[in-house]
Amino acid sequence: MAETLTQMHDLHARLDALRMQQQRLMDVGWRMEGMNPVVPDQFEAFYAGRDDLRDDRAESTETSALAQLHERLDQMQQARQQERGHEQGLEY
Repeated sequence: MAETLTQMHDLHARLDALRMQQQRLMDVGWRMEGMNPVVPDQFEAFYAGRDDLRDDRAESTETSALAQLHERLDQMQQARQQERGHEQGLEY
């Protein structure tokens, strides 16, 4: 599970890097042409994509936190069962 979450974070980092690279290329193109070819629909698509990435990150973070809580709960339950087993062994 932790490996999957790490892979998701890596994917988000790569997507951010690609987005920044694309933005730099667009900026260079605008300077060379002397005009801005971006239309409002492209701005909306860009910001919608950015918002989706943020939502995915938040969901990924929540999933990671929940996975850690479940793992900790399992550890605590195992420790409790071991204690009970040890206590029952002392009674005999």
